[in-house]
Amino acid sequence: MIKALIVGVCDCGIPSKYIPLCYNDIHAMKHALISGLSTNEENITVLGENKRVNIESFLSELENIKNETTASDTFIFYFSGHGLYDDNENYIIFSNGMYSIRELVKFIDSILCKNKIIMIDSCHSGNADIKLDSPININEYTWVNPNLKKE
Repeated sequence: MIKALIVGVCDCGIPSKYIPLCYNDIHAMKHALISGLSTNEENITVLGENKRVNIESFLSELENIKNETTASDTFIFYFSGHGLYDDNENYIIFSNGMYSIRELVKFIDSILCKNKIIMIDSCHSGNADIKLDSPININEYTWVNPNLKKE
C-alpha cells in the first residue's frame, strides 16, 4: 500500500517570498498519486491547503505516518516551497521556521517500510553530504530483467 505526505508551503511568512504555485503543486501531486499509482485518497495526507504549514503540524503528521506504516508499505514524501542553505546545512522552509533536510532524511529512513521516495521541489534541496543510515547493497536485490544483472 502507498502512503503519502504532500506538503506545499506558499506562505513562508515573508510577503516578498510568497509562492502561489505551491498550492497547484500539491493538488497535481495528489492527482498523480491517485490516477497514476492508484493510491487510495485516504492514504494521502496533504498539508498546505490554506497555503501555510507550521513545523509542528508537519512533524506531527510525519510521526502519525511512521506509526501507521507497515513493512510492506511504500512511503512517498513530496515538498513544494522554499529551501535554504545556511551554515553548511540544507533546510526546507515552513511558515514558522525551517527544518533540516538531513534530519528529514534521517527521520524518513527510520520509517519501517520497504520503499521510501523523497521529492523536494525547492532551492537548496540537497547536496552530496547527506548520508543514508542504510546504504543500498545492489547485490541484495532480485533482478526482474536478467539482462540488467551485473555478472
